[in-house]
Amino acid sequence: MIAPALAAAGLWCTPKKDQTLPSGGRAISLVAPAIAFDHSLAHSSGRYLQGAVFSVPFDAQTANASGARFVDRFQTQFAEPPDTFAALAYDAYKLVRSAVESGSKTRPTLAANLPRAESNELAGPGSGLSPERIPRHPTRLLQLDGDSFRRGAVNQRRPSESAQEQHEQAARDHDRERDQRHRPVVRGRNRGCLRVIA
Repeated sequence: MIAPALAAAGLWCTPKKDQTLPSGGRAISLVAPAIAFDHSLAHSSGRYLQGAVFSVPFDAQTANASGARFVDRFQTQFAEPPDTFAALAYDAYKLVRSAVESGSKTRPTLAANLPRAESNELAGPGSGLSPERIPRHPTRLLQLDGDSFRRGAVNQRRPSESAQEQHEQAARDHDRERDQRHRPVVRGRNRGCLRVIA
């Protein structure tokens, strides 16, 4: 994991209020896309990740109503909780099925209808894709606080905004924060890599 390596370089995730940074350490904010999110991170790497925000597309412990039904069925069948990959596969199946049931009979019509496909039975937070082919709803944001993850730790979705508007606003907020701090932003090569906001 990258957090211990950052700590070794003197960059520590924002500590809890009652903690102080190690001598010579600098506080940073971590935003981690967490496709393979696991609650055991709180115990295995929590020292390095206090205050880190995780973008979680699916979490069996915090699943919404339809997600909780998926978790119950999955656990009954496989005797273990589903991971993100199982939930995303389930959601993909449900969306494709919805598009096929709405009349798509060829690949081109399926591709055209898939962005309009919706299902109220998805395991993840979304209800399908927007016309821009992005999720209609953002992922859940969880923040590590002590030995547990808190929901709603970060201002998430504003009800009147579309997913596209939210992404654009998040980019503007990020740029504004960077400009105000006059410090560099280190990003990985890929869009999905961990961001370090110094």
